[in-house]
Amino acid sequence: MILVILPSAWIFYGLVRETIFLGRAETFITQNLEIEGTEVISKKITYTDTISRIDIFIMGEPIAEQTKKQLEKTMLEQGLENTILKIHQPKDVSADLAGKLSKEVRVGILEDLYKRNEDLITEKNQRIVELENQVFQYQRGAIPFEGLSKEMAALYPNIERVSYSLSLQMNGTKIDTIPTFMMGWNKSQSSKSKSDDKIILQAWLKQRLELDTLRIVEY
Repeated sequence: MILVILPSAWIFYGLVRETIFLGRAETFITQNLEIEGTEVISKKITYTDTISRIDIFIMGEPIAEQTKKQLEKTMLEQGLENTILKIHQPKDVSADLAGKLSKEVRVGILEDLYKRNEDLITEKNQRIVELENQVFQYQRGAIPFEGLSKEMAALYPNIERVSYSLSLQMNGTKIDTIPTFMMGWNKSQSSKSKSDDKIILQAWLKQRLELDTLRIVEY
């Protein structure tokens, strides 16, 4: 069994948050950007751990400021906090003018959009591969669980079983990653003795693994 150090958990935490954001952004666009007299010709969703961004490229009738404010309010209601919505729309392109574009121009626009979407997909896939490789590298450099369990066995002979995992705890949109040790004590040991061991063990493990927080669970 391998004890994975915190950086790999942090990367996984970031991936989970990004996946949740991208799903909510796609749902928001699908449910709210079909506005009469306009057509969405392209979109770009950018996630960061501070301020994210949704860029929408539209042709057709100008979108009123009141509509834009309502869209921003809807974003908050759908869990897209700390996100900027930017609507790009040429001021001189009305629905009538858009309808008069030649077939060749329309084909050119579609081809350009298709190429851009392909590039975005390729870039996203490359980033996923890079993050997966980083997680793998962290796991390769992880602390062997066997060595740590032997140390605990020498210090606390009444502990008969030890397991370790990273627990994900979600509260609304907030996700916490908590290192968790599951320990089984000798049945003859008193509850008070177990409680005392937990307190000392928790302090020792925090120092040993350089962690700010961890959880010990009896099983």
